[in-house]
Amino acid sequence: MIRLTRQGSFNPDDDAFKKAIQAALDAEMMSIKGEAMRNLSDDVLNVRTGRLRNSINVSVQQSGKKTFGIIAAGGSGVTYARIHEQGGVVTPVRRKWLTIPTEFAKTGVGAVRGNARSFKDTFFLPKGKGRKSPLIMQKRGNKVVPLFVLKKRVKIPKRPYLRPAVDSRISSVKARIKKEVKKRI
Repeated sequence: MIRLTRQGSFNPDDDAFKKAIQAALDAEMMSIKGEAMRNLSDDVLNVRTGRLRNSINVSVQQSGKKTFGIIAAGGSGVTYARIHEQGGVVTPVRRKWLTIPTEFAKTGVGAVRGNARSFKDTFFLPKGKGRKSPLIMQKRGNKVVPLFVLKKRVKIPKRPYLRPAVDSRISSVKARIKKEVKKRI
C-alpha cells in the first residue's frame, strides 16, 4: 500500500490529480497485462488456441478516495483460468470417471477429437498388470491403442501467470504513482 500524506497545497481530492493517477495506473496495468500474456506464451503453459491469453483483462477503478487496478482472466469458454493460476483438484461431475485423452485421441495441434463415447470400436481395459488406471482402448485395424486414461480425480499443479506479472511490476507501479504525487506537491 502507498500512503499519501498532505503537504503544502497538495489536494488528493483534486480531479486533475485523480485523473493523473488513473492515467498512470492505466499505463501500468497495461504493462502488467503484457507481462501476464508473455507468461502464457509457452513459459507457463503451452499455447494451443490463445483463448486464455486473450481473456486477460485489466481495468482501473475509483471508489471514494481509492484508485485501484484489477487484473483478471477467464470467462465464457475459459473456465480453466483459475485452476491454472491457483492449482487444485478436478473431480468428475456428471460421470463416474474423468477421461484424460492420450495422443491417440488428439489432433496434431493437441485438440481432443471428441469425447470418449464418440469413438468407435472402443473397449474398457481395467487397471492391473502394471497399469495404475483403467483405459479406454480402440481397435485400429490389427492394432490396439489407448485413447483415454480414466481417473477419479486429477491434481492440477499451480501454474501462476497473473501473480508473477503483478509481482514483477509492483515497484514500477509504486514509482510511477509517487512521481505523479511529487509533481503536484
